[in-house]
Amino acid sequence: MTQIVAKKKIRYPMALERQYSKEIVSCVNDMFDIIKSRVPAMVRLIKKHNLRSDADDDNEALDDFMEKLAALLLLARKSRKYVTAMYKKVKLHNEAQFKAVTKSVFGRPLAFKDVDTAVKQQRILSQIENMWVRENLDLISSIEAETLRKLRWELSQRIVATAGDESLKTALTDYIENQARIERNRAVLIASDQVGKLNGRLMRYEQQRAGITHYRWETMQDSRVRPAHRERQGQIFSWDEPPSDGHPGEAIRCRCVADPVFDTAEIGVEPMANTYAYVA
Repeated sequence: MTQIVAKKKIRYPMALERQYSKEIVSCVNDMFDIIKSRVPAMVRLIKKHNLRSDADDDNEALDDFMEKLAALLLLARKSRKYVTAMYKKVKLHNEAQFKAVTKSVFGRPLAFKDVDTAVKQQRILSQIENMWVRENLDLISSIEAETLRKLRWELSQRIVATAGDESLKTALTDYIENQARIERNRAVLIASDQVGKLNGRLMRYEQQRAGITHYRWETMQDSRVRPAHRERQGQIFSWDEPPSDGHPGEAIRCRCVADPVFDTAEIGVEPMANTYAYVA
């Protein structure tokens, strides 16, 4: 059995990761712009209930305010278009990378071993898409939910304190801007992590569909690579036997990729000269 890997490597979709991060951060910024625009209403609410002692009325007023605010935010709904579009872009990137690598070695893309119907293939891809979109929308929704939870607590604490209108407005604005920084960072983490996970899932699907059973682990070879993954650089793994923290892309913010290992005896096609290296 002769196993080889292409000299041409699979590329991680770094540009798409950056694009997705910018899109989700933009949605988060829009959300906080809406929240900041409601600071005068927050000040009025706090000042009104600061003079009262009925806790039930305070809670009802806060709940009413938060419900109206939540109805304006709708972060997951507004970001859905970016989520669904990014799935398609990563899918196209993955397909193009696999075809380019196989063509670089064999002169043409590989014929798939999976002879099942296109309907089955589409069903598998639809499942991958639906799961990924749902995971992303859930994570994005958690940004809004956590923001509202913290804001309600902040307003409730302000109600039981005393402050002048201007100092209260400044304090609320500073609080909201600080939370915006925190949630922007979360948005970047979510976006970068999820692009890596989707890329990993699609790499596995594409390679296994072509009958490829093993891959060579490839890192980005930069300072962001975690030590455990740096040690795997160039090592061969089976798709059926993942490492302790999963295949490339499965760990948090993993940008590693799986370069396919081709079994030329199984494929039945001779590789072109100087396009590959033997697997040790």
